[in-house]
Amino acid sequence: MSDKTRRNTESLLSQVFNVALGYDPRPLLDRNPFGRPGLASSR
Repeated sequence: MSDKTRRNTESLLSQVFNVALGYDPRPLLDRNPFGRPGLASSR
């Protein structure tokens, strides 16, 4: 997988997890595992 494809995939997953974090009445998650600094590109 190319770096650009991996970054695009991580970005999409981050957006999906952000929706879960903002879910009403109660968030589905406590944190976004793909949020910064969790991205592989920052390791």
